[in-house]
Amino acid sequence: MLYWEKRKASDDKKAKASPRNGLCLNALHDKAFDLGFITVDKNTLCIVVAESLKNFAKLDETTKNWIVACEGEQIILPHRSTPDKLFLEYHNDAVFRKLIDLDYYSENAQSIDKIIKIPYTISIII
Repeated sequence: MLYWEKRKASDDKKAKASPRNGLCLNALHDKAFDLGFITVDKNTLCIVVAESLKNFAKLDETTKNWIVACEGEQIILPHRSTPDKLFLEYHNDAVFRKLIDLDYYSENAQSIDKIIKIPYTISIII
């Protein structure tokens, strides 16, 4: 949840390497989480999908079925090293993109299953 490359070398190394600073996700949901399309509510531990993704006019059925349909689902917790609420809070505040303008970044895409260019020159293929 805390990005390794954005942390200074002087930051607490235990926090960087903590198993509580991570979630076990498949490749699709991991990418959506890293790009801020989804997050996990720190209190309920349920998946939250960005409103802009849910309301995206060009949203294809695959994305609806694999990402948007997860809205409200509670994550399955590991037996130990559960996600730290502070790390989830960081992701919710610093990464989760509640208001990203997908139309602006995908003006040449016919649907979200094409390459969507988003800030910081990162692309996602869903």
